[in-house]
Amino acid sequence: MRTSRSSKDAANSGLESLLFLGRLVERIKIKEITLCTADPDRIKFIAQADKPLNDILSILYLYMPNANYSESLGIVSYKQSQRLVTLFSTGKIGMTYVKDKQEAERLVEELRNLINRAIVYHALHGEPDPKLIEDKKKLNVAAIYEKLPQSNCKECGESGCYAFAIKLMNGDTSLESCKPLSEASNLKKKTSLGNMIQPIRI
Repeated sequence: MRTSRSSKDAANSGLESLLFLGRLVERIKIKEITLCTADPDRIKFIAQADKPLNDILSILYLYMPNANYSESLGIVSYKQSQRLVTLFSTGKIGMTYVKDKQEAERLVEELRNLINRAIVYHALHGEPDPKLIEDKKKLNVAAIYEKLPQSNCKECGESGCYAFAIKLMNGDTSLESCKPLSEASNLKKKTSLGNMIQPIRI
């Protein structure tokens, strides 16, 4: 008898909770909601996790394709579907361009799951190699463009490979959108690009 994917996910989640009892974030509480400055029809909010996030900021930075990271300030920020998400080492979280409170609560739960995956990664693998962080900070549009097929086929929907590289850098598209990258002759480039943009998986 086959076990459904959702059943397996639930079982894995329960197992993680037992193995990492006390380490996982159990709650992220929304503390303040205000109107979004860029669009008054949207909201922004400040929330607080029930645990500090200092051990996992570097992991989230390496995992999120378009993230920025300041070790000295203890902050990771990234864009996701026009929303700016900012996480602080203290467990404080900010998010902008949210539709309403209901969406905010859903996004907070999704973020809690992401944070807990990073906590599990840290427990299993420890701190990431500092060189990965150093290399990602050097990543730029030109470096991404060099690895693309540069055929300007426009199958991705962009005006050319350089425009696609900009979208990749900003996290607004994925490697799967570039069909030539999936050709056998370009698979090494695709793997290399994937490692550049997202050095770790969690």
